[in-house]
Parts: sequence; C-alpha cells; structure tokens
Amino acid sequence: MGIGYGPVVALYTALSIGGIAWKLNSVLRSTYNEDQQALDPTEAAHMLQSLLQSSVMVALLGNLMLNFFLLITLAMKVRDYNAPLKIKLELGYLLNL
Repeated sequence: MGIGYGPVVALYTALSIGGIAWKLNSVLRSTYNEDQQALDPTEAAHMLQSLLQSSVMVALLGNLMLNFFLLITLAMKVRDYNAPLKIKLELGYLLNL
C-alpha cells in the first residue's frame, strides 16, 4: 500500500518549523547585539516587520498552517470512535465462553 500521508505531512511540518526557526535565528543575529540585555520594542517591531515582509517567511507560515490542518484531518480520519464499544463487546463474548 505505501507509507500513507501521515509521515509525509509530518516531515513537511518539521521542515517548515525548521525553516521558520532558521529564518528567525538569522534575523535575530542581524538585529541583536551581544552586549544588549534585551530587545527594545522598536527593534522587535522592526524585526517582526522584516520577517513578515519576506515572501519566504510568509510561504513557510502558510505551509505550516496547511500542514497542521492536514495533520489534524488525518488524525481525526484514523481515529476509531467505536473502539471502546468493540473492546467491551469482545470482552463480554470472551467472558461468556
């Protein structure tokens, strides 16, 4: 049959998270000095603005949202809501023997 869609979507989700982390790290390194204690709010706003103006970052965020939606959909599709009833019926059948 194949490996299914779950591992493939999980792999793309992990790649999107890794790409977002890499992009965030590169922007932080370019705006943050080591001698500073924390970021100023104006620097943080500038950093966020530069992140959201990047088409790569917007594509990674969109891909991440789509992958989360697909993972949730696949998880709900696989779930068997009648499993407790089946187990109870099988146990009842085995105990009556």
